[in-house]
Amino acid sequence: MIKRRPLILVVDDDETLLKTIHDTLSAEGFRVITASEGIGAVFQLAKRNPDLIILDIMMPKYDGFQTLETIRIHSDVPVIMLTCLDDRFSLHKSLDEGKADGYITKPFSLKYLVAQVKAKLRRTDYLQKQFICDENKNIEMSRIER
Repeated sequence: MIKRRPLILVVDDDETLLKTIHDTLSAEGFRVITASEGIGAVFQLAKRNPDLIILDIMMPKYDGFQTLETIRIHSDVPVIMLTCLDDRFSLHKSLDEGKADGYITKPFSLKYLVAQVKAKLRRTDYLQKQFICDENKNIEMSRIER
């Protein structure tokens, strides 16, 4: 079975950073789509069903917190918050209240971002394993391909 490459949605209003992250993740073998604001992210979620979202908090109109809240109504996709906010309130609001899966503050290392993406996807892949019992009551693990 050929496993498809994970699809990552990157959301940030900084076009230069968006392109840098896009190019970095693409070079690592990921498929990447982008949105420059929250409403576009929600649209891409519905249209493309990404495997992971990298979401900036500080965006005009529909910020990352609002976007994450809308995402969680529709999906359990892993979300890594990407922000210049390094205060405890934003961290708590993202991880505890918002149910984000990660939080990276700017400036950041692109290698660290890639490592976080890979770690979240490994964990997601692990959670998608199913236990299957055959006719002899032997238990096997099999993966569900997205």
